[in-house]
Amino acid sequence: MTTRRHTGDAGEDRAATFLERRGFVIVARNWSCRYGELDLITRHGSTIVFVEVRVRRSSNASARGSIGVRKIARLTATAQHYLQIHQLGEPDWRIDVVTISGDHIEHIPYAIEGAL
Repeated sequence: MTTRRHTGDAGEDRAATFLERRGFVIVARNWSCRYGELDLITRHGSTIVFVEVRVRRSSNASARGSIGVRKIARLTATAQHYLQIHQLGEPDWRIDVVTISGDHIEHIPYAIEGAL
């Protein structure tokens, strides 16, 4: 396993634990389709929350700023595809981001606009 992949997996583990402690239920991890991959799919109450996890080894690098327009489009398309193929109707859903920089974890609800 590459160092980058190992770092990403460890970050997703930390993010999942962080969210579970705040009442989120993990539904799936690393779900992928032709549009892209969703790091975490969770439920928070009646809302489906798709979570992009961004990890930076240095606390100086901006994990939040690393999500570009193309990534946003892929995340949105992938989330919509997930809802469609799982025939979930039109539930409340959103895309959040969890950033991890060093020992700091930040949860950003509704991080991706247009996914509401």
